[in-house]
Amino acid sequence: MAEVSAEFLVETVLKTLTQCKLEGPAGSYRRSPHNDAQADQIACAAATNVHYMLGMLPAEGEERSEWIETLRSFEDPETGLFDQGPHSLVISAACTAALATFGARPDHLPHAVMENSDPDACRGFLQQRGWCDKPEQAAKETASLYILLRDLKTTGSEWGAQLSQWLHGEVDEHTGLVRKGCIAPVELEGSWTLLPHLCSILYPLAICLHARQPLFMPARLIDTALEVMEFHRSLFFKRKGHRHLPWVFTLSRCMRYTTHRHEEARQALTRFVPAYIDYLKTQTADGQYSNIVQAQWDLATLAELQQAVPGNITGIRPLKQVLDVSPFL
Repeated sequence: MAEVSAEFLVETVLKTLTQCKLEGPAGSYRRSPHNDAQADQIACAAATNVHYMLGMLPAEGEERSEWIETLRSFEDPETGLFDQGPHSLVISAACTAALATFGARPDHLPHAVMENSDPDACRGFLQQRGWCDKPEQAAKETASLYILLRDLKTTGSEWGAQLSQWLHGEVDEHTGLVRKGCIAPVELEGSWTLLPHLCSILYPLAICLHARQPLFMPARLIDTALEVMEFHRSLFFKRKGHRHLPWVFTLSRCMRYTTHRHEEARQALTRFVPAYIDYLKTQTADGQYSNIVQAQWDLATLAELQQAVPGNITGIRPLKQVLDVSPFL
């Protein structure tokens, strides 16, 4: 039986955190040791998530206050966003989600996107995302809006449910994926596959779970996830985006809502564990594993596997699943 201890990955991640940590206030990080010694918003958010999953966030005192202030310092008071570039929505959501691990919020309202707190404006925003040609980006932008507006008093208690209802209305009945009319195989590394659409379902699923709304068509999603792994396994176990967590998360969470092919799904996840551990060993073997943004995805995948197929991963403590705090990475 393949070795399934993940101790080596946690050790590597801890080393990476040390190398990326900057002098100055707590919570200041760069993305990798190869970057300039300047705090980066996404890196600081990712480092926060990694510390949360490892149970290492400061719980009180000056370090905790400094860490929160580091994240808040990126915010522009006028716009309420944490970056003014083309990725401002996603970067703002990352920092806001990281603050949530402390039970904290940004200092200012997200004025630049507040118009989308109106249900009609929100639907327009969702419809304008590139669900057909860039499904993962569309899903991430949707989750970004949810993160920024979900807890605001001005938004209303039903706003999150209304966003989830829009997603429900856009589910493809054959695959369980979002968005209907867009779901078709795309060419990826020589294969025609639904994998990009499956990867994009991570955020809609996480939003529904966080908003305490029903999952859409969990039986169909299990079928789709099992089929993608069966016919397109060659697309996994390589550093090509973030393909592992969405597949694991889809099966893990949908198994809780349906008995459909339950044993097949459990066995598929069980078989996935040693292959994934071997893949991570390959990633860390040459000393090139140095990006804390990637580390948060790998730890979140391990955290989900610990829940879905308990006892199959050894050598590490139970990891906290950061997606249960905020549906965003």
